[in-house]
Amino acid sequence: MNDLQQMDNVISTMEKASSDLEALSEVYKKLDQMKTDVENARNRIAESMEKNDAATASMVKGQKTYHENDNKSKELFFSNMVENISKLDKNTTNSLQDLDKSVSTRIRQGTAGIEVLIHQEGEQIQRGLENVLTEEMLAFQHSMTQQANKQTQLLYVLCATFIAILVFSLVVR
Repeated sequence: MNDLQQMDNVISTMEKASSDLEALSEVYKKLDQMKTDVENARNRIAESMEKNDAATASMVKGQKTYHENDNKSKELFFSNMVENISKLDKNTTNSLQDLDKSVSTRIRQGTAGIEVLIHQEGEQIQRGLENVLTEEMLAFQHSMTQQANKQTQLLYVLCATFIAILVFSLVVR
């Protein structure tokens, strides 16, 4: 009769361990899903980076076209200006050269402002992406820590159960 009771206890313990293993299996499934979610987030970030690179290339191309058109406009403007200057008195030459310097400076200042804005926007996008990635990684780390703690507690329970069974079996003998 004692052996049957011990067998019944062993079977109960094994059933509990089986249910605990099922719970652990669920944890591994959740971890696998989290891994998939992280991979998806990584892929979305890579796609965003590609779109950002394409947008940057488009902006550079637009800026190049702007500079080419700007240079053509400058050439046309200065050729017409040379014709008019030749008709005017030599005294106006100095004032027109001052005007040319002023226009060039303003164009450079405008271009520098645009370049600064493009740089700032790029940095802002990069910071945003870094923040998203950091948040995802912290959430993943927190989840993994929680899962590890649960598994450790389960291991302690299983060890305590095993020791109790062992002690019980030694006491019963």
